[in-house]
Amino acid sequence: MDIDNPCCPLCRSFGSRAVGAARRADLVDRYRAIGVQIESELPATATIDLRRCRQCDLEFFDPPAAGSSDLYRQLESFDWYYETEKPEFSIALDLIPEGASVLEVGSGAGAFAARLPARCRYVGLELNASAAAKARSAGIDVRVESLDEHLAASASRYDVVCSFQVLEHVSDPRGFLSGCARAAEAGGRVLIGVPSADSFASSLPDFILDMPPHHVTRWSDRCLRAAASQAGLEFVQLLPERLRSVHAPAFWAARLLRMAYACVGRVPPLMAIAPGSRLLLKCAAHAGAAFARLQPMPSRHRGIAVVAVYRKVADS
Repeated sequence: MDIDNPCCPLCRSFGSRAVGAARRADLVDRYRAIGVQIESELPATATIDLRRCRQCDLEFFDPPAAGSSDLYRQLESFDWYYETEKPEFSIALDLIPEGASVLEVGSGAGAFAARLPARCRYVGLELNASAAAKARSAGIDVRVESLDEHLAASASRYDVVCSFQVLEHVSDPRGFLSGCARAAEAGGRVLIGVPSADSFASSLPDFILDMPPHHVTRWSDRCLRAAASQAGLEFVQLLPERLRSVHAPAFWAARLLRMAYACVGRVPPLMAIAPGSRLLLKCAAHAGAAFARLQPMPSRHRGIAVVAVYRKVADS
């Protein structure tokens, strides 16, 4: 493989272009600042590029650096990491009929399962054994299995297959989506929740949890539509979450940064390294917090996450 022309992990095409870069040393420093050690998680290269596929619009980091179980053991120690209430849950619940069979891939401790109607038949898959044990202690059927292992061991197919905030972490997104399609009944739904590359957050430098080794891909609306054809699915619709008040300071900071960089014909960088960039980011953060206190939150603004809705069209 041509290392200067890496293969897109979704559509397998070549010819992506670099749209950003992060130095390994800077990633290590930024994660260390939040108490997370990632030195062993990253490749030995000095720089990791963010590339955008010209064919399907997927953004992916190259060389790839998907986090290990040790990374997630570190992150789960923070009470802010695993949310028990996500807007994607409410979006998905409106699409799940009563009595449906549901498979959730990456279920955590079963927060979504706890909100399903009692008549739904639920199975969760979770590689974090401690999270799965918490779910089972609450009477929720969560198994320590990968999707591939589950498909190999079970002939069951589900009315709804869902996954929230998982796809952006996996190094083989095409294989993951194809597995979700195989797990669904013909005519069933596949619901995929991801952070949106079209949200305000993409304009925030140093948004560290959206970078390796935590996230390895970024998904635009265009890419989520294109992903259907790569996995034997039919695209139905995109349902973005509405802007949450907790994200209001970051929303306004991102807007100010886009305006400031547009004045010099640029876009905000992936990481704020230069002194001027760091000062501008700091000023935007303070101004964003002030705007959030003064300005109402119009519901028309989209939030960070989006749910892509697909339909399984045939056996695959």
